[in-house]
Amino acid sequence: MRVVAVIPARGGSKRVPRKNLHEVGLKPLLAWSILTAKAAYLVDRVIVSTDDDEIAQTAELWGAEVHRRKSPSLSCDNARIEAVLRAVGESLDYAFDYMVTLEPTHGPLREGLVDDCIKRAAELYADSVFSAKALPQCWLFEVASGGEWMDSTTFRRVAPPLQFQQVGPQSMLYWADGRVAVSSAALVRKGIDRLGGRAFPYVERLFCTDVDEPGDLKDMEALITGHEKILSARVKNSNKPFPYEPTLNDTPGGGWA
Repeated sequence: MRVVAVIPARGGSKRVPRKNLHEVGLKPLLAWSILTAKAAYLVDRVIVSTDDDEIAQTAELWGAEVHRRKSPSLSCDNARIEAVLRAVGESLDYAFDYMVTLEPTHGPLREGLVDDCIKRAAELYADSVFSAKALPQCWLFEVASGGEWMDSTTFRRVAPPLQFQQVGPQSMLYWADGRVAVSSAALVRKGIDRLGGRAFPYVERLFCTDVDEPGDLKDMEALITGHEKILSARVKNSNKPFPYEPTLNDTPGGGWA
């Protein structure tokens, strides 16, 4: 089985300028994803796709190959990751079985998570596998009316309320958290949806953050350095090093490292 890991890292971030090169935990943010991919024993090649010279130099410094984006359409604000992955796939003549997407804004991942997702894809002959959070439908709400302004919006449950003990696999929804996406070569070639076809979740219960706004950099620094603090007041109380969320015994996949 041939597996290539691709890290999309363009240089034109607007909300957090040059975020992929921001230093967190004494390393550029991009470096954490490269090290995560290189630590996965099932990954054969690690490629950073970029349009930026400094990012390319940083990627090579940390041991990754570089794919230079030739088309400006692959680096604009509304560029789709699927188009970037297909461009990388074409440059490799699709000589791989699976492509793993790691977004650098998620920083370091649990050791073994990438390999776990790849193994699930291979074992299930899946078109795609994604790291996910499992959410009971009865905990979720959708807009019932209004929606333009919060004070005029009403909400309703997606599903009837259940006791915690009643929640089973059939009553779960899965949120793709963006940390890991494993896609077959055929899926990458289509360039439509990297989580398409026969898709399966891999439930990862460890807390993560995503650098999307300036304040997220502090969260990432705290996560990396192991500060036993509540990150950005997102969780009110925790007796664990990082914010903790309840787990369900009958939720497939995942587990603590």
